[in-house]
Amino acid sequence: MSDPISLQEEVDRIAELHQQVLRVQRLQEQAQAALLLRMKFKLDGGAMDMDQVTDVYMKARDVLSPGFHDQLKAILGPAATGIYGKAHHKRVREAKKARANPNGPGGTWVGTYPFDQYCPMPPKGTPVVYFLYDAADTQVYAGSSSELQKRLVGHARQGKVFVRWSAVPCSDREAAYKLEDQLLRDHKLPLNVRAGR
Repeated sequence: MSDPISLQEEVDRIAELHQQVLRVQRLQEQAQAALLLRMKFKLDGGAMDMDQVTDVYMKARDVLSPGFHDQLKAILGPAATGIYGKAHHKRVREAKKARANPNGPGGTWVGTYPFDQYCPMPPKGTPVVYFLYDAADTQVYAGSSSELQKRLVGHARQGKVFVRWSAVPCSDREAAYKLEDQLLRDHKLPLNVRAGR
């Protein structure tokens, strides 16, 4: 049977930790209120505009307490109404821009399949030569495309099994065709039906 005194000590420790959490929450709320007052002062004085307010919100959004939106509306007034929509649209624009940036070695794109909406991907119209890899990380297919995302989905629908892909940018579609043709002649990949164009 457990010692009731040691259990009481544990309960007391939990209660003490809870009080510490409440103190930290109060400090966070005070810091948020101070931030909002400084933002209002700068906004009213013309040293800050709503785009900058949105930027500050976006930088802090992951650590804000649940009451932040109400504080924002109370301190900034009607100007705060559209900040969440503005922040959302800005996040979407940033995600699309970041998505187009190569994320692999030497300016290439790499990813897994299936991919999510934020997976880095060559923008539509960018000619690439791409490779598909199976679960053993073996190259199983090579191709070229200027709409890679659409092409990958098409391969999956055709029953090609792959878990990873990589894409090398080419100067134009003709350069992509030539590189693909050379790769197909040099390497016999299991999912490629023909060996060159």
